[in-house]
Amino acid sequence: MFRNEVVEVRVKRILSLWLFIFLIANFSGQLAYCQFPHDLSFNSIDMGLGLGDGFDPFVTAISTQPDGKIIVGGNFQSYNSQSFKGLIRLNPDGSIDNTFSIGTGFNGAINAIVVQDDGKIIVAGNFTNYNGNSRNRIVRLNTDGSLDLSFNIGTGFPNEVLALKLRPDQKILVGGAFVSYNGTFTSHSYLTRLNTNGSIDASFTSTGNQYGLCTVRTIAIQSDSKVLVGLEACNGGIMRLNENGSIDNSFLANPGNGVGSFNNTVRSLALQSDGKIVVGGDFTTFKGINAGRIIRLNVNGTVDNTFITGNGFNSSVRAIFIQPDNNIVVGGNFINYNAVSSTGFIRLQISGAKDNSLVLSSSLGVSCFVQDSNGDFFIGTTSSFYGTTAVNFLVKISNVGLLYDSFYFGTGACGSFSTEILTIGQQSDGKIIIGGRFYRYNNEKHFLLVRVNVDGSIDPTFNGGAGFVNSSNPSSAFSVSALIVLPNDKILVGGSFLSYNGITKNYILRLNSDGSLDNSFNQGTGFNNIVSCLTIQSDGKILVSGNFSTYNGGAANQLIRLNADGTRDNTFNIGTGFGSAIGPICLNLQSNGDVLAGGNFSTVNGVTRNRLCRFSSTGVLDANFNNSTGISGSVNSILIQSDGKIIIGGSISTFNGVATVAPMRLNTNGTFDASFNTGVGLSGGSINTMVFDSTDIIIGGAFTSYNGTPRGRLARISKDGVLDLTFNSGVGFNKKVSSLYFQADGKLLVGGTFTQYETTGRNRIARFGVCNLGMSCN
Repeated sequence: MFRNEVVEVRVKRILSLWLFIFLIANFSGQLAYCQFPHDLSFNSIDMGLGLGDGFDPFVTAISTQPDGKIIVGGNFQSYNSQSFKGLIRLNPDGSIDNTFSIGTGFNGAINAIVVQDDGKIIVAGNFTNYNGNSRNRIVRLNTDGSLDLSFNIGTGFPNEVLALKLRPDQKILVGGAFVSYNGTFTSHSYLTRLNTNGSIDASFTSTGNQYGLCTVRTIAIQSDSKVLVGLEACNGGIMRLNENGSIDNSFLANPGNGVGSFNNTVRSLALQSDGKIVVGGDFTTFKGINAGRIIRLNVNGTVDNTFITGNGFNSSVRAIFIQPDNNIVVGGNFINYNAVSSTGFIRLQISGAKDNSLVLSSSLGVSCFVQDSNGDFFIGTTSSFYGTTAVNFLVKISNVGLLYDSFYFGTGACGSFSTEILTIGQQSDGKIIIGGRFYRYNNEKHFLLVRVNVDGSIDPTFNGGAGFVNSSNPSSAFSVSALIVLPNDKILVGGSFLSYNGITKNYILRLNSDGSLDNSFNQGTGFNNIVSCLTIQSDGKILVSGNFSTYNGGAANQLIRLNADGTRDNTFNIGTGFGSAIGPICLNLQSNGDVLAGGNFSTVNGVTRNRLCRFSSTGVLDANFNNSTGISGSVNSILIQSDGKIIIGGSISTFNGVATVAPMRLNTNGTFDASFNTGVGLSGGSINTMVFDSTDIIIGGAFTSYNGTPRGRLARISKDGVLDLTFNSGVGFNKKVSSLYFQADGKLLVGGTFTQYETTGRNRIARFGVCNLGMSCN
């Protein structure tokens, strides 16, 4: 019996061990399964890893190499969301040439690029540093992008360089706003010539200030080696110099006796094969003769009356190129030529008549362009779009036989959003409303607001018209910062906009469920400044906070309440308001109707209230809530638990003088709740947004860890502040999270400035199926 009992015990132990292993395996499997699944079915058009974002922001200089590669310069900081500061080399298809490395790049704008016969690249602009090396306004690079140390500029230029031109002997003419080079003054103001090693060419003495040169915008070299310079408006706009830099008195367009030739700046010069000079810029007259931003001069500087342009261009000409047949390609900011609608990029016949064989279907604001050996044009634009196609400041116009047309050049064609998402909501049919600072979604124009289907595709039935900003390059100051989908599916919208679909609507409006303007919402003249936050009460009244001081002509000090129809609710009055120009960033309502407000403010109605305060349902400041030294930092988000306790998110270092971190929790009376255990809290950045996941809390922001555990801008914590390890975002997002929203089916939408989640590209929006232990993932 004893032996049998021993065997039975051993069998039970083995069975228990197998059961333990089985449970651990299943538990571990569930942990692996619940590692925050990424829903790749949402907006599957997103190409990922930032591909197609193009330049951010502008392109101002382009040059091509004999092998077809394109060197692009400007004041941009990135290309396709990869860091390229000021300069990049692209393959002919628009992909990045990774054999060309600029390291940390330039610390200022690039204005001009020339490629020497040996392939070395001279770059000039307004920078003082290249890849950690001091280089003032000019630099020469080897063919791989490394610094050419044999080009010795000494202290370089003290002021901006705007123009470069290579002579056949590879000496370099340099023009700009400078008054010296490498410490040498007088003879090298505004224009100088350098030897191939970077030293001053002493045989060229332009004596800039002595004969009236001012800032040089453009340079051209004639076949006889004489030098033409286009100038700012300060002295006549144009001048011709002999090869040695002395003034050429035979050129009749030179200003004389203080009387200028052109009445405004010359920005571009181009030479025909017969020596005639085509001049473009901002001017409207030449020696008293009408000249609408373009004119052609004879070799001696007199007007060529065979070049007939009529009224010319209505705005600036910035670049001119003479083709072998002497036809003239012109780019600029204009939208008509000789009173006929144009596109910013046109071709003129030798007579000055418009050449209709190069007619683009949409306008482009052109800053620069080049034509390669195939006849294709690469154009730096001041626009993000060519028609409805996102190009993000660089477009290629391809020569197909004798016809030209635009096509995709690797910029702007990725799916998803162009810039930041700030707010998200969902209608009863599951369609998703998204607002932010963007002007593009899935390669279509959508200014600040868009509606998408459940799968993330664009909903074309949403009638937004021109949207919030009728511009191809909206300022980042414009945004939709808050939206609420109402029970009837109408959409309440607040932000920094001034109009919607061409109708003035200052900072707040309401849309019908289809995106059309709801004219029954009576906001009058609206607010006079930004709306930051919107909150709806159970009775339909609307709490609004922001930086405003008036609403519909009446005083409104950064927090007011509106009736459901948009009229002001005068029963809510907070008095003199907040003690700074910036009002509350976030609001929330307690169950008794009290209003919590958080932000960066330090006083309310003249009373100290650092970053957090509470008002009664009528707007009376709660004298007992947060009435000590309060919070140091910023309050960006407020949640209220079912038990009434208050979760505060932001960037927080102390509360009432005691060190603490975000997130923190307060009791219902505003005292600190020490039972909320965040450990060492966040590192790497703040919390921007929070939502409840049942009783747990999802936090998003700029942080990279929580209590010492890596969490890339997204994490889940328990109701007591402890990090939920089953919700593992790991490396997470590469840039900040700005908004979180749970869909009706429990999936989590995340918006921000990010372009990547883990190793998968996701451009400013992503969706996840969130799961708990014991539950299947969505």
